[in-house]
Amino acid sequence: MKALFRIILLISILLGISYLPAAVNAFFTITDDPGGWQGGVNTHSTIAWFAIIVIGYGYLSIQILLALFGLVFGFKRRKGAFWLLQLPGLFGVILGLLWLFLLIMFDAEWPSSWFVAFILFFPPLIAFATGLLIRRKLLLNHPKNTDHPESTMISVTK
Repeated sequence: MKALFRIILLISILLGISYLPAAVNAFFTITDDPGGWQGGVNTHSTIAWFAIIVIGYGYLSIQILLALFGLVFGFKRRKGAFWLLQLPGLFGVILGLLWLFLLIMFDAEWPSSWFVAFILFFPPLIAFATGLLIRRKLLLNHPKNTDHPESTMISVTK
């Protein structure tokens, strides 16, 4: 089961990395000519896109780095799974929903750019779910856990 989680997390990391060069290119395009971004649609759309690209993809790169460390260290310790996978993934999911809201509110042609919110939402969601499942798996297999009904340890009382 852990191998399946590792493979899914690795695919998510690789997909996140593959979109970072496009974000860097869009960043330079916006900063070179802010008035001409998307044909000069409007200022609010340009500001929303700039925030999405700088903060969204910036956080995605940090979250991918933490997920890489989580791939190595998060599958052995519950704290590692929480700090490297689950917590950054939760923040990424919240930010992904915020980016979707910004796209809907300020971008006139948001249905053609829904994939940006998809890219910023799903890698953190996969990291969050992986951290949650790994933490649960480590809790069930922990030898000191005698209170949990699904624990493999049998408690002996006098």
